[in-house]
Amino acid sequence: MLVACTRRSLKLYYNHTKQEVHHHETNVQKIIIALTMASLFLSFRIPVLAAENEPTATYDLTRGGIQTFNCKDFDGNDVIITITELPSLTRNLENRTYAVSCRSLLSWKAGYNVVIYNNSISSVNSPYYTCLIGSINSASLRKDSSKQATLRFIYKAGGLNITTGVRTNIIDKQLKVTVL
Repeated sequence: MLVACTRRSLKLYYNHTKQEVHHHETNVQKIIIALTMASLFLSFRIPVLAAENEPTATYDLTRGGIQTFNCKDFDGNDVIITITELPSLTRNLENRTYAVSCRSLLSWKAGYNVVIYNNSISSVNSPYYTCLIGSINSASLRKDSSKQATLRFIYKAGGLNITTGVRTNIIDKQLKVTVL
């Protein structure tokens, strides 16, 4: 009788241990699958539209004159940004007017004037836009704050409506012009 109990106990112990090992193996498999999925996910490059990747030109107000920048937009198209210091009666760098012009090659050209007073945007005026292909609708120029102005419009071409525009920021004696 003692031997039968021992065999039965051993059999129960064996079955219980076998279940625990199987349960442990499935947990390990789940962890391996999760780690594999995570490493695959992290190995793919996910495009992120960050400020460093925006088509932006930085105009040095202390240098002045005409400064032209060649950039790429989010779709890889060439963009030319030109910022021109307009003639002024004052010699004060803090009080000037600048013409901002952006040209998306084979698409559109747009721009406006930015009036700077005491390192702030005091006003924006004279917006313009032309299309090489397609049309532009709903254009609006506004001074968003004393540090930012934006010309927004809807560019229509090939059946697509693309909301885009040109934004100017003033930061530390520099104009930063970005194509939206």
